[in-house]
Amino acid sequence: MKILTIITLSLLFVGCGKNHMPWEQSQLQTQSVDPAVAEDFSYELGNAACTTGQHSFNSLEAACEALLDNELNNECVENKRIDLYESHCSA
Repeated sequence: MKILTIITLSLLFVGCGKNHMPWEQSQLQTQSVDPAVAEDFSYELGNAACTTGQHSFNSLEAACEALLDNELNNECVENKRIDLYESHCSA
């Protein structure tokens, strides 16, 4: 009985002709994926007294680093920058 099972399974995976599979080729599907699109990360924060100015970056890491830079952000709205950093940058 064991040999009969082995023979049956072997025949299942061996086609009658060249390049034949035990399933129809119409059952196989090809899928495609769109290429990745670059993202821009930007911010501009401020209040009535000052503004950070508009800053744009091509990575989240660069934007996070910039949020902590007081000189780059005109020493402005540190609390807002820290809140933004903590909500998007800290792990």
